[in-house]
Amino acid sequence: MKITKSILAQIIKEELERIEEIDDVELGKAKVSTSDVRQAGMSAAKEQGEQGITAQERGIIKQLSDMLVGASKEANILSGTVITKIKHLAAELQKVLPAAESGGVE
Repeated sequence: MKITKSILAQIIKEELERIEEIDDVELGKAKVSTSDVRQAGMSAAKEQGEQGITAQERGIIKQLSDMLVGASKEANILSGTVITKIKHLAAELQKVLPAAESGGVE
């Protein structure tokens, strides 16, 4: 398959937009105490018990949370490819959230 200049330009433009979108996600700047984490965990448990979140979704949420905690014990998750992928996930999740809720990601 031969790629024309216009197709190549479009691909580059789309990739640059995707990178800018990921760079706009502000993560890793907030500092939270262990008591704040504990309180947020209780609040999250209540929210996940509400209707609209399936058991399978709760399982994925827990699995991701456990993996993030485990990885942070082993290495700095704020560097390298891990933070890039976390920011990418956050950017995708912000698209799903209503505007009022997505502003809370820091």
